Amino acid sequence: MGDLTEQEKLARLRLSLTNGVGIATFKSIIDEFGSAYSFLTQDGSNFPTSLKNILQKSNRLDLEDKLRILEQNETKYIVYGEESYPFLLMQINDPPTCLFYKGDLQVLKKDVITIVGTRISSKYSEHILKNIIPDLIVGDFAIASGMAMGVDAIVHKNTINERGKTIAVLGSSVDNPTPKSNYILYDSILESGGVVLSEIFPSRNVFAGSFPRRNRILAGLSKAVIVTEAGRRSGALITAHLAFDYNREVFAFPGDINRDKSAGANLLIKLQKAKLIENAKDVFDELGLITREARYSNRKLLEGNQKIIYELLRAGGAISFDAILAETKLTAKALIAELTLLEIEEYIYKDIDLKYSAII
Repeated sequence: MGDLTEQEKLARLRLSLTNGVGIATFKSIIDEFGSAYSFLTQDGSNFPTSLKNILQKSNRLDLEDKLRILEQNETKYIVYGEESYPFLLMQINDPPTCLFYKGDLQVLKKDVITIVGTRISSKYSEHILKNIIPDLIVGDFAIASGMAMGVDAIVHKNTINERGKTIAVLGSSVDNPTPKSNYILYDSILESGGVVLSEIFPSRNVFAGSFPRRNRILAGLSKAVIVTEAGRRSGALITAHLAFDYNREVFAFPGDINRDKSAGANLLIKLQKAKLIENAKDVFDELGLITREARYSNRKLLEGNQKIIYELLRAGGAISFDAILAETKLTAKALIAELTLLEIEEYIYKDIDLKYSAII
């Protein structure tokens, strides 16, 4: 099936922005009339009252004004049924009729793993994320989360620093990301080639229930959901339950039975709604992939300056060019050459802060 015409895409946008039109009505209209455009060009005289009201409200909507707002906010959109609409998300029972986004939509063509957790992250979650995200990126996954404080923010930051692609699904509109404290992170996601999504039209206020509804998008577009930590009543747990209902793989790290932050993840495991995992290998085994260590196990042994640089980065973490230069006593020209070769051979990488780290 071919992609939608521009005429049909605009008609679906108009329909999706009409008050009272949810996904059930949206799909029913398209099924009955063959397209949104066909419905909107009917005179409606023989329609039942409910359809007649929808037709009248849709045709009164100032679509030009809506398109102007999108352009002013540098926001694009995709509608349900479009080829670029995430395939897995389209399979759930209540997908958004329209998604508004900023960034690179091509990221959504990758397999997606969502990682969620608590709003106040612990050292335990931070350790988990530091170890698991590099492997997931090597597996060519895009990493999604909700850009909230705590675990969400660390997920996005670590993915960017590991040169991966990340997806932020917001409970607010993409032109007014929340929380405000994550504005810098928001910019970093876009600058690194990621994408920010929301079903809320730009300039609209956050409404009651918008954040729980955001969780169904996180669960729906994903191949799997990983829970690092979660309380018994948390957004992370809602996302995990939704993913289970959508027949996605759900994984959880076990935690201390005496800590409230571990109660939700432990409960998922107890109810057999999530598989207990300890590392990325457990995830990869379930998904039929290989870990980062296995991928790089046959690399050639390093010698000379390259070995010195690599061991320095393994021991010291992210290090600036000047610091490496001072430590190795190489000339700047020689160091640039060695770093370039090490990057090409995937021994090291350079993050968005222009610091170098060893891959393993």
